[in-house]
Amino acid sequence: MTELISLSQLIAQTGIVNYVILTLILAALVLSVWKVPHAVKEIGIGALVVSVLMVLVSWWRTINTMASCGFEISPNLLWIGVRYSITIIVYGLTIYIISLALRIWLKNRK
Repeated sequence: MTELISLSQLIAQTGIVNYVILTLILAALVLSVWKVPHAVKEIGIGALVVSVLMVLVSWWRTINTMASCGFEISPNLLWIGVRYSITIIVYGLTIYIISLALRIWLKNRK
């Protein structure tokens, strides 16, 4: 049975740099509502693309490390890594969904 971990522990184990970058994109999204409202959807798409790119880079680095070391990794450890990397995609997807909601709100406001 797996133990539940807090959000702060999950972020620390996944790598805080990824979350900082996505949080800066989220801040840019919120600011763009007032400054550049026509770019809201594009910023959301950018957050989603950046999060997927972050995960692909981390998987690539992991696979290269596994190949160079020449040892086997247990499936349990591999699934833990997948779980951590998926949280980054979920965060990027959440920012994208927020951008779509803001875009709908901006269209209805006019």
